Amino acid sequence: MPSFVTASEKPGLKVSRGGGMGSAGEKSSAYDHWEMEKKYKRNLEALKTEIEERNKEIQIARNKCDDAEKRVRRLQLEKDKLEEQFVNTRAKTAKEMKKDSIDLGELNAQ
Repeated sequence: MPSFVTASEKPGLKVSRGGGMGSAGEKSSAYDHWEMEKKYKRNLEALKTEIEERNKEIQIARNKCDDAEKRVRRLQLEKDKLEEQFVNTRAKTAKEMKKDSIDLGELNAQ
């Protein structure tokens, strides 16, 4: 339970101190109503503040996630580029492939 709501407070309950005493009771009821309204406005403001803080936390988390996704894409491109360079350095020239083909053909003929 949030700190701004105490366990003894129950929303929606009316507190009446007057007990039907005419104008004094009406003044008391109006005062009680004003106090409750003031309390609920305080609680509402506290909730709004908490929501704003949570929204800021969410935005920070989203920014971190976006940054991580950008890093992953960049590293994936770098990995693909390095793999391509590795394959190209290991690739045989046409002359080497022809020689290997002739050598393998001779091995199969034996």
